[in-house]
Amino acid sequence: MRRKRAYRSSGLLRSLTLLRTFLIASAAILAVGAVALSSTLSNDLRESALKDNARDIGAYVDTVLRPNFVRGERVAVTPRALRRLTRAIRLPRDVRGLNVYSQEGRLVFSTTQPGRIGRRRSSPDLKETIRTGQPTAAVVDPQGKAPPVVKVWAALLSAGGKPVGAAEVALDDSVVDDAIAG
Repeated sequence: MRRKRAYRSSGLLRSLTLLRTFLIASAAILAVGAVALSSTLSNDLRESALKDNARDIGAYVDTVLRPNFVRGERVAVTPRALRRLTRAIRLPRDVRGLNVYSQEGRLVFSTTQPGRIGRRRSSPDLKETIRTGQPTAAVVDPQGKAPPVVKVWAALLSAGGKPVGAAEVALDDSVVDDAIAG
């Protein structure tokens, strides 16, 4: 005996249509959530990489620069020491520039603009670094066609731990991408 084929009822078609609509809406919600989560995680990783770079540069400033620039409770460098430092300081390949400032904002050493030594700078970042004594880092887009750089500010501390100056280190922005990549 041959069975007759049952025709789909309109209720079954409506259920399948609703199921398809639900699946499409769920997929769209998941896709939007994935994009939002990815963006948030990417920003968090970038911030973490900047903090790591600030901490690393802070350690560099404390171990390499502080013994050469801090005398008692101030930043001081003689012309002879300045010439020796210019010859002796070997910057890593990802460092684009190094500037050292006194507590008053006077530039005492620069690898990028030695002709500006002795001039004062009133940067909010410089003031904040000297006030807090904590290193900070941020990606900065310079003017013109120059690529972005990571500017790291780190305090020069006296033997007693008081900020007496600051170092500004410009890093290639690839250091952030390298840190994120692992």
